[in-house]
Amino acid sequence: MEAPPPMSKQSIILIALAGAFVGACKEPPSLVDRAAERVESAVGSAGPIAMAISAAMTAVNAVPDSAGSCATADVRCETFPCDATIDVQVGSACPLPLGEAASGNIQVSGSWSAAGQATFSSSFGDVRIDEDGHLLVIEASAVTAEDLGDVMKVAYAGATVRLAHGRHGLAEGSSWYITVAQNGTEDVTSDDRYTIDGGSSSSGISGTESIQLQGVIVDSTCRKNPIGGTAEVTIVVNERRFGWRVGVIEIAFHDACDGKADVISSVFAEDADSIDLDFTE
Repeated sequence: MEAPPPMSKQSIILIALAGAFVGACKEPPSLVDRAAERVESAVGSAGPIAMAISAAMTAVNAVPDSAGSCATADVRCETFPCDATIDVQVGSACPLPLGEAASGNIQVSGSWSAAGQATFSSSFGDVRIDEDGHLLVIEASAVTAEDLGDVMKVAYAGATVRLAHGRHGLAEGSSWYITVAQNGTEDVTSDDRYTIDGGSSSSGISGTESIQLQGVIVDSTCRKNPIGGTAEVTIVVNERRFGWRVGVIEIAFHDACDGKADVISSVFAEDADSIDLDFTE
């Protein structure tokens, strides 16, 4: 399933020129900030979903109550098809990919069609960050995963993910792919590395928005921001007070663990050197 292609540069330029003639009664909202929110929604949902599925897949194959395990399953799948319910315990051995001082349980249910191949649903409502914070993602369903040994492949569509109230949801037609490198320690997630790719494009009466993630790396060495990869966000919006507004914002993630990302280009949008990232609600 492929995400719809972004708008052509010619269309963006024409809309931008048209919008330039529309007056505004006050400073319009920042398109760069809006782009940052889209990045937070996409990356902030991908990380917890992949972490929960990785732990759940391992738990079903593990010895029950094994030392250091992130999760416990009600059954071990030895014949197929097989259904299981898994309780993933978020904590020091199994931290969230992004966000510190998290605790609580993620409830996961899975249906295995064969060894190492399953479809999952997950609920994240019990997880707390710094006691009163919440994850951006609330529920995810129809998430497919394949266990390839030391690497796990996870995929899902935006229509199957519910985000926190007030957060811009993922487009129904979007597709997201995460590779989880488990680094030889399948029973814990504290040293895992996640590589996220995917795209989302949505349109409506008020405009069009799209985001593309390429090689976005979330690593155990930093839980404040991704440390590699890029994002491109295109926003074409018709706002009541400001008319048509357009922005193409290109973002690069850096090695520094500072809760930020670099803005490398902001065509038709306001200038900015960086954006602040917050993956909690």
